[in-house]
Amino acid sequence: MRAALFPRYLFVSLDVTRDRWRSVNGTTGVASLVMFGDRPLAVPESLVKALAASVRPDGVIEPDYGFQPGDRVRLTAGPLAGGIGELLSLDAKGRVELLLTLLNGNTLRARVARTMLQPVA
Repeated sequence: MRAALFPRYLFVSLDVTRDRWRSVNGTTGVASLVMFGDRPLAVPESLVKALAASVRPDGVIEPDYGFQPGDRVRLTAGPLAGGIGELLSLDAKGRVELLLTLLNGNTLRARVARTMLQPVA
């Protein structure tokens, strides 16, 4: 599935002390600059460069959720909290598919939010 990483956002390089940044708000399609008080909010250049460096030639960025298929993980929330399983897949929305091993030895496939996992050491 393809989805915009920052839908409807545009990153602009400018010097707020010198450049006439207020005119950006008048640009067609721009709702407004993201502000902190009376100044545009700065995104660290290192973050923008890191994002740009991670873009594949086809324009896609593969999100890094800190997990990979095959990792052993523990559920931290929900009715199966504490259960340990193998991560089968991740999707672009941060959901994962697991193969959990139950107490009786049976296995169960489950889809949960990535935030409900922690790695098993």
